[in-house]
Amino acid sequence: MKSYLKSICSNNNIRIMAVILVAIVALTTMSLVIYDVVNANKSVLITGKNFDKLSVDASEDINEIDIETLKKENPEIVGWLIAEGLGISEPIMQGEDNEKYLTVSFDGKSSKNGALFMDYECAEDFSDKHTIIYGHNLASGGMLSPLVGLKKIESFEKFKYDITIITPQRKIKLRIIASDAAPSETMRRTVNFANESDFQNYANGVLLNSRLQSMPSNKIEKLFSLITCSYEGADYRTYIYAVESK
Repeated sequence: MKSYLKSICSNNNIRIMAVILVAIVALTTMSLVIYDVVNANKSVLITGKNFDKLSVDASEDINEIDIETLKKENPEIVGWLIAEGLGISEPIMQGEDNEKYLTVSFDGKSSKNGALFMDYECAEDFSDKHTIIYGHNLASGGMLSPLVGLKKIESFEKFKYDITIITPQRKIKLRIIASDAAPSETMRRTVNFANESDFQNYANGVLLNSRLQSMPSNKIEKLFSLITCSYEGADYRTYIYAVESK
C-alpha cells in the first residue's frame, strides 16, 4: 500500500512539474511573440556587417539608403522597398531562381523570414513591362505581411501612394491600382510578352478581374506586382498591382 501511494505521489509530482514547465515555456513564447508584434512595425533589420545591431525605421529619409554601397556586401541586391504607412522597409534581392531568398536573408544566412526578392526572370534594373516582387506573410507582421490589409477598401485608398522602390539609378514612386486574393497561378508571373498588345491584354486581364481596382486613365506603361501568401483558400496569394506614379 505504501509503495502504491508513493508511486501515485511521484506521478503527481511529475505531472505537476510538467505542467509548470509547459506554463513557463508558454509564457516565454507569448512574451517573445508580443515583443515581435510590438516591434515589427517600428523597424526592420538592414542585413550587413552589423546585421544584429543595425536597423532602419520605415519613416527614415529614403536618401540614406545607398544601394551601390549595399551591393559591396551582397551583389544580389537590386533595390529597396519602402512603404512608410505600412511599416515596410526591406532590401529587394534577386537570385538565380525563385527559391534561394525564401529561406536566405540579405547577409546570405539561413532565415525562415527570407528576404523580399524580384522574380529571377525580371530585369534587375526594373525596366521590364512587368516586374514581380515576392515576400513572406509573417505572423510577426514583417516582410510583405502588411500588404494583406490592402484587400480592404479603406486601407487600399489610404495607402495607395505609400510604396517607393529605390534602385541604384532612381526612386520609383508607385501607385497601387488593384488588389486581389486568388490561387497561385503560373500566368500571374508572366514577364515576357510578344508585343505591346500582348502586354496590354495581360495587364487588363489580371487587373479587371481583381477584387479592388482603381484603374489609371492613361495606358499602363509598366506593371508592378507584389505577391505574398494569403489564407482565403488552399495555396492562395495576395496580389498587389501598381504602376509608376508620374
